[in-house]
Formats: sequence, structure tokens, C-alpha cells
Amino acid sequence: MDFTTNLIEEIRLKIGRLLIAHELYKLLPESDYEQIKHQVNKKWSDFGTNNNVRDFWNLVDSLMMGYKLKNITRMITSRGFDWSEELLETADLRFASDITKIADFPINGKTAREVSLYLQQHPADYETTKRKVSNEYTPSSLRANDQIIVERHANNTFHVHDGNGRLLKAIVDGTEKLTCFLCVPNNFSPNTDCWIATAYLMRLKDDGIDVSPILQQSQNARFEYGDRVR
Repeated sequence: MDFTTNLIEEIRLKIGRLLIAHELYKLLPESDYEQIKHQVNKKWSDFGTNNNVRDFWNLVDSLMMGYKLKNITRMITSRGFDWSEELLETADLRFASDITKIADFPINGKTAREVSLYLQQHPADYETTKRKVSNEYTPSSLRANDQIIVERHANNTFHVHDGNGRLLKAIVDGTEKLTCFLCVPNNFSPNTDCWIATAYLMRLKDDGIDVSPILQQSQNARFEYGDRVR
């Protein structure tokens, strides 16, 4: 088996399948979201071969990093993080981007509690934000219910890596708790045995860049480099 077992832990696969379906639906908004999720779950249910595992995480990375510029595949796959599905207080969650601008109030780094307080104090901005959220998440938009991806930092703060728009919707809707995929750093280094996209390794090799630091961190990168790149 030319991959480490963390790549096929069910919760990590569940996160990956959700991200694929979520992004495909945003690209094809007139599709049946439940059918997309069903097909993704069916397609990526058997991980008995090396290529299935590799292709799956390459697809997740291509959507998240190649398309959305969100470098979260390494975090999802790394041994350096433990994952669980949790119900968290919305107010404690912290925005990690300015995905939706609220007048001159930057939300990046702010907690939902801080953003909620600002909107309470600025009714006009609240109405504008409510309209934006309504346009993004129509009543039939089931992806609004998807779990968001959160990292708990050492100082016990909770940072949203994917789902900032859904967090803003929760504030507007007054949702007190959200179901989240929560990652918590452990004693391994952050990139231990994470997935490194094959195309990225190929580009590094073609550009003559030393890949040894990456290969030292991840056994999966060593497998992939030796089998598909070198």
C-alpha cells in the first residue's frame, strides 16, 4: 500500500467528498445538489487501490487550491491534525477572509460575535448584508447546510478555513450553533504525511527546485514522487 493510512480515515474522506460536491454545485447551480452528493459519494467510496486514493486527493486539491486558492488539502490529510465533527457556538467562530465586505468594517479575523454586534449597531449594513446572503443562499440552496471547516488554535480560538459565507448566513439568521469539521493540532508537525498534489511535485521537478524538504515531511509525497514524477 503506497500511501499512509491517514489518507483513508473516514472523517477525512467525508470532508473531501463534501468539498468536491460543494464546489461542483457552485459551478452547476441548476443541478440537483442531493444527486451530486450521491454521485460523488458513490464514485469515491472504494479506496482499495493506490490510484483511487491518489486521484481522489488530487481532485480535492485541484478544486480547493487550483480553483479556489484555498490551501487546505494538506491540513485535511496531515497526521499533524486530529479531526472530529462537532457542534460549535456560532459566536466563537472567527472569519478567516473578507469574503463578503460589510461597508468599511473588515471581518477578516473577527469573531461572529463581533460581526453580529456591528450589524446590530448598523441597521443599514445589516439589511445590505442580509440581501447579499439571500442572493447567495436561496431557500433551495442546500449547500448552506454543509459543515464548515474550522481549526482550533493553541489559544483556543476557532478559525474558519472553509465556510465563511455560511458563517455570515448563520449570523444573519441568528443560528446559535453550527455543525463543523473541527481540526486540532497534535504532536506531529503540521505537514506530516500530508497529501502533496502530483501536479505540484511535477512543476517543482520541471523547474529544477529541490523537493527534498517536502519529501522529508511526507511519506505520501515520497511515494508519489518516486512512482509518478521521477
